[in-house]
Amino acid sequence: MMMSADDQVKAYIKKIMSQLSKWTQSSKISKLVVVITDKDSDEHVERWQFV
Repeated sequence: MMMSADDQVKAYIKKIMSQLSKWTQSSKISKLVVVITDKDSDEHVERWQFV
């Protein structure tokens, strides 16, 4: 499991999760795709799709 020690990253993810919660509760989104991309190679390292 990857975890960030950077407080700015944690705050950013918390903000995103709060918005996603609002969208899912109000049925404004039906699918979410999360992609982690390597900064140097631009290669997709991880990809998750939630329906």
